[in-house]
Amino acid sequence: MYTKNNRTLSLEDAQANASAVGMELNDWASSFGWSSEGKQNDLTETDPPANQNTETSAGESSSGDISLGSPEYNLSSDLNKLAEQGIFSQVEEDGQKSLEAYFKPVKGLSFEQTGFGTDYIVATYTDPLTGKKKESKRISFDDKREDKIAGNIKELNSFISKNVPAEELKNIQTSVDALVKSRENEISSFVTEQDVKAIKEKYNDDGLFNSYVESKNVGGGVAMIGAPASAFEKTVYPYQEQLENTAKDLISYAEKNKISFTEEEIKEKAQRIVRDTLIKNDIVDLKIARAKESTKKAQGGAKDGTTTVTPMAGAMYFPGVSEAVQGDQFISDAFINDSRANAFNAVTEKWSVVETEKKLATEAAELLGRMYSGESLNDADSKLLFSDLSEMGIAVDVSDQEIVQFNNGVQMPRSLYQAGLELSDTYNAINALSADLDNQREQAADSIEDSEIAIDASRRNYNIASKSVNTIGTGFATIGLSFATLAN
Repeated sequence: MYTKNNRTLSLEDAQANASAVGMELNDWASSFGWSSEGKQNDLTETDPPANQNTETSAGESSSGDISLGSPEYNLSSDLNKLAEQGIFSQVEEDGQKSLEAYFKPVKGLSFEQTGFGTDYIVATYTDPLTGKKKESKRISFDDKREDKIAGNIKELNSFISKNVPAEELKNIQTSVDALVKSRENEISSFVTEQDVKAIKEKYNDDGLFNSYVESKNVGGGVAMIGAPASAFEKTVYPYQEQLENTAKDLISYAEKNKISFTEEEIKEKAQRIVRDTLIKNDIVDLKIARAKESTKKAQGGAKDGTTTVTPMAGAMYFPGVSEAVQGDQFISDAFINDSRANAFNAVTEKWSVVETEKKLATEAAELLGRMYSGESLNDADSKLLFSDLSEMGIAVDVSDQEIVQFNNGVQMPRSLYQAGLELSDTYNAINALSADLDNQREQAADSIEDSEIAIDASRRNYNIASKSVNTIGTGFATIGLSFATLAN
């Protein structure tokens, strides 16, 4: 039995596929990514032996990681996630708050700046039984160099694993989960269904793109006393530039993918894309505004009575920023963003595989269609057809010498006719799966966008005017994930 992407082939079918492309069975399986009896023929990494230490991204042996005997919590893994989200790129004041928020449940563990104006923090652990203190090496912040970040992760992981009892760390996962859940609820509340409905109603007006005449009075002002006023009329075409740019993208897309669009179809599709993008931009603008409001309210002071920071001269703090809230926001946003990015990458990986299969199915269907119309394929096209069918797991029984004749008089091997029937079902299934994954990717991208908006809003400089998040295009030139569906 041979398997690939949840599809299976019997040994006989696999041998038939290999023979059809002139390959040995093992070579065919290796070349086309099929595995036999659970042995994967793709070039993938294998798991190391159970007693072999592996290297983390920080260069730290995984044998020193703190897992508490549970796969749900791993300190080194968490530190790497936080590093990827920029915890060590923060200034030391923010870095201290973020570390304190993450390690909040650990008694006796604290973080302190090494001195005014420096970019370093040290971790200190005080044993609650003996009162003895242990201090880590300096941890650098406001530094994006990979070697420094790797050194920070290594030092923290080593210091915690050597000095802090594992029992003290058991509540970190619960604490982080609570922060994430609370923040997730907050992020999802930025824009309500009623908000989206109102925005859609604004742009779903049938006359959105209709031209109109704009009149302006010229003359008769203070600078031209006594001069008669005159009216100047100008015809305005709403969103003309965006429509034209999108139409060009559609034409280019159609030419690249050999799709024929009429002039009216181009117009209708361009309007739909621009309309959807206007709606999207307004929703994003509202999310940004609501995220700012939420952050400012949170930074007005923590509900548990935590003291707030009084800004020093020249410091970058906002007035009344709650240290606890600021650290909590970074930790929750970092884990949310990491989780959502992983979800997007996972669905994109599936989407890429399906898109490859879709391309193969389209190519094979075109070649079979040429045969159905009476055309004889040359050797190169014939090999390509068998290769495409083989890679999709559609077996061609080359030993079947029966001939099928169609009503137009065209004849072809029955084995290829049957392969064509199977290809038709496969093609329909691939298209349905592709459409579903397109939708999943778009939803995953939207969720990342939401978390990035939240992260940007919690930054102290509120620098989110650039709208750099994900699929938003300022000039409407970027079609986005839903573009492909418009070709259907």
